Order: sequence, then C-alpha cells, then structure tokens
Amino acid sequence: MKESPSGSSSVDRINNAECSAPASAHPVNLPWGPDATLGLELPPGLMEFELDTLWPDLEGPVGDYPAALEGALDALEESPPLERLVKAGSTVALVVDDPSRWTPVRAALPIVLR
Repeated sequence: MKESPSGSSSVDRINNAECSAPASAHPVNLPWGPDATLGLELPPGLMEFELDTLWPDLEGPVGDYPAALEGALDALEESPPLERLVKAGSTVALVVDDPSRWTPVRAALPIVLR
C-alpha cells in the first residue's frame, strides 16, 4: 500500500479520520480491504432501519445470476422491499464497484432498476 509523505497509508488515514457529523448522525462501519473498516456518518433521518454487514456466500458460482438476484431482491431479510423504500420523486444514489472487482454490474443494474 502506498504511503503518504506523512508516513501513513490511506487506510490508516481513513481509520483514524475524525468525523465532523452531528451527534444524531447514524454511524456505519464498512469493511475496507482485507483488515480495515471505513467509518461513515449518515445524516439523521436517512435510515429507517438498522444496517448490518452482509457477507457473500462463497460456496461457488451462481448458475443463473439474474434469477438469483431477482430472488434475493424479492426476499430481503430485515428490510422492506426496495419498491416500498423508494417512492416516486425520490432521489437515490446507485453505488457500484470499480473494475478491480468482478461484479456483473451490467447484468445487475437493469434488475435493480425494475
């Protein structure tokens, strides 16, 4: 990992960063790299339910990816369906990974956007 002129890596700076979010902000810690986390503070009122980290099932390849994704979106655990979370006129952000990770984004986005 590349170090900055101060001698700290980008992960160290992320892990040690101070958040200036209001006291009522919702803290979220995301896995970041092999052994670090990225702490975020979401604005108050944004979260209607508690977040948790979900880890992938690495048992092997998924045979029918579109069908598996549709099934997973129809059977969300501990969350209302996306259709109930996002209303007409809502503003949403779609976050996808960069090309260094293998994710079939091209196949997933049309299913998520239905």
